[in-house]
Amino acid sequence: MSPSTPDSPAPEPAAAASRGDAHAALGRRTRDAVADWLGGASRVVHIGYADHANTGDHLILRAEQMLLDELGVERVELPMTTFRIPQALRGLPLLFKGGGYLGDPGAWHYRKMSRWILRHNAPVLLLPCSAYFHTTDPALWQRTCRWADVTVFSRDHRSLDIVNELVPGSARLVPDSAFFAAAALRCRPGTERVLLPRSDRETGGTDLPRRYPGLPSREWLHKGVTPKNVLDVIADKLDGVGWLATDRLHVHVAAKILGIPHDFLANSYHKNEAFRATWSADNPLVRWVP
Repeated sequence: MSPSTPDSPAPEPAAAASRGDAHAALGRRTRDAVADWLGGASRVVHIGYADHANTGDHLILRAEQMLLDELGVERVELPMTTFRIPQALRGLPLLFKGGGYLGDPGAWHYRKMSRWILRHNAPVLLLPCSAYFHTTDPALWQRTCRWADVTVFSRDHRSLDIVNELVPGSARLVPDSAFFAAAALRCRPGTERVLLPRSDRETGGTDLPRRYPGLPSREWLHKGVTPKNVLDVIADKLDGVGWLATDRLHVHVAAKILGIPHDFLANSYHKNEAFRATWSADNPLVRWVP
């Protein structure tokens, strides 16, 4: 049976303002967690993704850059494609961009990260991410975290438990970095009802077009998106939308921040469900559709 797509009234201004304050508070919580971890350090190495089309990843990276700038921290930006971190930078705190999940068998950079971490001479932070070891052996990360000064910011309770079971005390619950960009996100309100589905290995068999027949789809991936233009890209993708359904985590985050009522569906593992349970369970704009 296809889920219904109820007409959702526009949020009252006071309620919208309250939710805006809540999202800003999540962003401040992430900022404060980073500041606490840095312990006064004024210069860091920040590893981001290479050029690719995932709009959500660029939103995370933009938010992290904004956060570090607000803290007055000088950042040396390096892409994941960096073969090795220069020796001169190995004494600086090392921050890996959030998003994705530890244990991802298709993400080559996680294997590379372990080598970088073990060669580093300063504390290492994995910014808010998920964790899921289903088809990969977690022993690599157990060894890495035990032999290096590594902290993992987990963005949901389930991932927090997974990481702390592997390496007790190494993880903290911290909101997704994208919340720090809440005040900068914008779009033109409207009445269009659309789908923003996944089309990759994390889809999980949701098949949004089949479950919501007759609704048009918009593509979240965007060739040429960068941290510099990602806010404009998101504004363009969500302009005129009054309701949506998605199985993409950062469409959900952006819709929450912008006050767009939406159905949120599962991906191929616990990421969406655990994130919703941790941060969105009481949000009236979000309807979880199993």
